[in-house]
Amino acid sequence: MAKPNIARETVDEGIVRLAGYKRQAAEYVLGGEPLGSFIRRVYEAQESDDVRDSLLPRVAAISDEIRKVANQFKGQGTGYLMARLGDDNFKRFGELMSENYRFLANGHTARYIAQLIDRMESGGRKFDDMVDLGCGPATMSRTMERPMTCVDVSEYMLELARKACESEGIDNRYVKALMQDISLKPETFDLATTSYSLHYQAQGRKKVGNRKGKTEKDFREIDDSIGEANRILRPEGIWIISLPSGVQPRSMRELSDELDYYGFDVRFADFVKSSRAIDVHDNEMAPRFRGSYIVIAQKTREAPQEYPTLRKLIYMSKDVGFAFGGTRTKRKGTRDIPPKEVVIGFDPDPALAVRGIVRK
Repeated sequence: MAKPNIARETVDEGIVRLAGYKRQAAEYVLGGEPLGSFIRRVYEAQESDDVRDSLLPRVAAISDEIRKVANQFKGQGTGYLMARLGDDNFKRFGELMSENYRFLANGHTARYIAQLIDRMESGGRKFDDMVDLGCGPATMSRTMERPMTCVDVSEYMLELARKACESEGIDNRYVKALMQDISLKPETFDLATTSYSLHYQAQGRKKVGNRKGKTEKDFREIDDSIGEANRILRPEGIWIISLPSGVQPRSMRELSDELDYYGFDVRFADFVKSSRAIDVHDNEMAPRFRGSYIVIAQKTREAPQEYPTLRKLIYMSKDVGFAFGGTRTKRKGTRDIPPKEVVIGFDPDPALAVRGIVRK
């Protein structure tokens, strides 16, 4: 697979336009225009629609918008999520994700998952049919540059995925469905991925209602998602799950137990650290992205029809953080925008993570 030209593919067109306006204004100043007029020209350029509307890759916008929306949804369940799919904030969230996935936590993690898949195929596994559950803007498919069945509850996310993949020459199948009820034929896929989406499902006993009155309700959306993943995978199929770094370690233990109950053999479950990164110009840099929890499970039997004992399963120790890099205050009124990173090195090496997962 040819290495993408990250610098060329991620040029911030708004910054380029603004630089052009500044250069043009500077030429006016050198030609004798007063400094005040120069400042006014630059300000007008910054506020112009063609510059402002193309500034999606700016760090501050991504960090603020994505954290605001994602933190609102985590653990609330599909009902809460579906009621807000038409919100402008959600659409902005999807647009930012699609435009900038290479520099976000799910994009960094997708590169590691792609390496896992490549290692398993090199060892004899064959993944002709793959599905991405909770695909968002098709981050996994676009990272691997391979066709998948992309499942998401949001039609808007699927439309973003469709447009992006068509422009990138990837022929995917798109399915609008809940992770708990995918409505696809059983034993259809060799491999499934679920990246940065399982922790949005509601699990455990929660209070529901409004200020006038609340009642307790049992949610089993993660249970149902696990059972559905088992149903659509072929015997000895592989399921790769990734969760953000804000997940507590005990979640891995309890989630592994649940996967075992539903007919999976957990072959790997650990926190994968980022070890090497480059910026958009291929310069080496220290990774800001910490890493992700990765689970590799293999289907060994059909899932039982009975539920296990109800428990929460995924515990968050802090707000979900999307590793695009933060901003720090240098002095009042100014901010330092860090360079965009592309994580290319991970620990443990993918070859160690998939050790023993060979052709059936």
